[in-house]
Formats: sequence, C-alpha cells, structure tokens
Amino acid sequence: MRTSHCICILSLLLLAGCAREPPIGRDLPTDYGGTNPAFDERLKARYPIGSLATALRGELRKEGFDIVDHDFTDGYQESAEFSISDLVCKTSWSVYWSADNDEKITLEKGKYRTVCL
Repeated sequence: MRTSHCICILSLLLLAGCAREPPIGRDLPTDYGGTNPAFDERLKARYPIGSLATALRGELRKEGFDIVDHDFTDGYQESAEFSISDLVCKTSWSVYWSADNDEKITLEKGKYRTVCL
C-alpha cells in the first residue's frame, strides 16, 4: 500500500514538471531578475496597437490563458494569465490590454516572471 502511494505522489510531481509554456511565451531569456521585458516586446510585435483585440483574445484562449474581462488593472480593460508551477518555482505570463469600440487594441502590456523559493 505504501509503495503505491509513493508511486502516485512521484507520478504527480513528475507530471507537474511536464507542463508546457504557452507558444507565445516560449524561448524567452531566463537570465533576468524580476519581470522580463522580452515577453512585452514579443506581445507588442505580434499584436501592435491597432490590432484586433479579438485576435489577441482568441490566441490567448487557444494557448490556455485564463481571460478576465473588465479587470481594469492599471487602467486595462482585460487581462489574461498563464502559469506553471513545480516544486520550487512558479513561472507566469500575464497580458493586459484595452480596446476601443471597434475592438482595436489601444493599450497593452505583457509580463513574464519566475519566482522561486
């Protein structure tokens, strides 16, 4: 019985470490402290001001981000969050944006960070 519990716990720990980062957040530099600006730059290059918020929202949903409507964090209307955790670290990708009545992006910000014990 104890052996099966140990195997189950070990399997869960291994599966937790297998979580994949979202495609928009892949291959970002990791040699930084705090929030990494590379994700913000990538987001703005892929979805510059004036791009359709519906396209951004659709891609983020497809990649597994959780969307929050009317967040108003720092003046943004919407936000999306994706995170991966293992035993000692949590890596997260956050996207904040606002759009006009034509669904065109007027303001956006991307945050990418890792916090470890």
